[in-house]
Amino acid sequence: MKLEEAVRIGKGVDLTTIEECVNNIHSFSPQIFPYTKINEELTELYEEYDNYKKHPETWMEALCGMKASL
Repeated sequence: MKLEEAVRIGKGVDLTTIEECVNNIHSFSPQIFPYTKINEELTELYEEYDNYKKHPETWMEALCGMKASL
């Protein structure tokens, strides 16, 4: 899952930080993804999230409106 999609979902349920969005996708991953795809989807999400944490300024336009908790 792309970080942008996780944030879009998080905004839809009134989450206020990118970290909350990522953590909630992780928590609900068994309900969101087929069992055989969970690891693949979470790996993609955490790779983008780690990149975001290293360079938050490069993600601000795509993730506009979310607070960065670094």
